[in-house]
Amino acid sequence: MIRTNLTQYKLSNGLKVLHFKNKSRITAAHILVKAGSDFEEKHEKGISHFIEHMLFEGTKNRNALKISSDIENIGGEIGAYTSKEMTCYYVKTLSEHLNNALEVLSDIIINPLFDKKAIEKERKIILSEAMLRRDEPRYRQWDLFEETLFKGTPFEHSTIGTSTDIKRITQNKILNYYSKHYNANNMTLVIVSPKINIKKIEKYFKNLKRGITSGLPKYTLVKTHKYKKETKDIEQSYMIIGFLTNKMDSRDRPA
Repeated sequence: MIRTNLTQYKLSNGLKVLHFKNKSRITAAHILVKAGSDFEEKHEKGISHFIEHMLFEGTKNRNALKISSDIENIGGEIGAYTSKEMTCYYVKTLSEHLNNALEVLSDIIINPLFDKKAIEKERKIILSEAMLRRDEPRYRQWDLFEETLFKGTPFEHSTIGTSTDIKRITQNKILNYYSKHYNANNMTLVIVSPKINIKKIEKYFKNLKRGITSGLPKYTLVKTHKYKKETKDIEQSYMIIGFLTNKMDSRDRPA
């Protein structure tokens, strides 16, 4: 019989909660949202990453400074990242402060303001990020590789989007995308800690609305040999060789 320290719960609104029990004094809580660049339509490119930035810019209960200070005051760390498959928001702190961490995490997820001034402020920051990524060969080569291998599919686009994509993102687009993807049925809360109080978790996340699980836009994957080269005035050369392989759910994938 296989034993595991992993327990699964489901809140009344459908939010899945996974608790991995450990003996450490350090605890971590991650909210995983099925909203990465693979789920973006052509007119939404870069919006998952943009929203990741915006959730730290203020809620109905906290401004940006209070969001960070409420976690730092308990010796914790709060952050986020966006990938092609998901956006993740996390807090790491001492296990005795888990409930404080979950209250802040639930606040930024459920009550973001998406203020217009904050949007313009973050737009400048994200445009700088995009320029840095384009100028850094280690990152640029991966963007070119995926553009080439997955041409014509959602997977060809970088998570951050192009400068043109970022400039096209409006408050209305943000609100629509958030409303579509940020719902209880499209998220998973993962907690690593000695113990949890599921009633407290229910209290913090009860206002998270129900919804539907995100699905990928329709696409056709063309399997052909491809080659792409970009010439730049740099001191070293960078190269990637890659190919398509088994699907994630294939029985042959582990082998």
